[in-house]
Amino acid sequence: SSARVLRGGSRVVSRGVDGTIAVFDTATGEALHLFGRRWAAPGGSFPQFSAEVEVFPSGDRVLSWGREPRATVWDLADGVAVCRLGQGHLGVILAARVFPRGDKAITGGHDRRAIIWSVGTCSRLHVLPHLTSVTAVGVLDEGRLVVTGSLQGWLTIWCSETGLRVRTLVEQPAMPMQGIGGLEAFPGGDRLVVYNHAKAVVWG
Repeated sequence: SSARVLRGGSRVVSRGVDGTIAVFDTATGEALHLFGRRWAAPGGSFPQFSAEVEVFPSGDRVLSWGREPRATVWDLADGVAVCRLGQGHLGVILAARVFPRGDKAITGGHDRRAIIWSVGTCSRLHVLPHLTSVTAVGVLDEGRLVVTGSLQGWLTIWCSETGLRVRTLVEQPAMPMQGIGGLEAFPGGDRLVVYNHAKAVVWG
């Protein structure tokens, strides 16, 4: 499950382990909207893959993913799915990020692929192949570059316009053995904090 504070701080959006998305009033605790797909729980327990949500820069949409090979863009005003990013991944999506302008998104999956999408057309722009599962993704340089992290522990930087690889840090893996669990870019985009369950490393 995950939660994000919306612009202004008056609302919070969260996604539960069952896939449901809720928008709460932070002053009253009242649930303003409840939407999204509710997953079944075989045997009374949910799979190990997390259910995540990312807020668009405009604050009026969210991107959700987890436990299935597609991500969905939701309108927060009415809970309508405005875009489904699902023609590309062959396995569970493990990570996703929205570009600064809100016009694109990148997803990383268990199928050893990262995919850059057009949110406007709900279409696939570039497929970025990897040797192992893509467990973390990020956006750099105002969307001109993207970075991916893998279960193998390597970081790769790509050009978002062409889908071509710019650089792969293979000589000294950022997270050898344990793999990369997630990453976040510093405001200037010149450094990254890369982490997993065991440690965090500033890379730049």
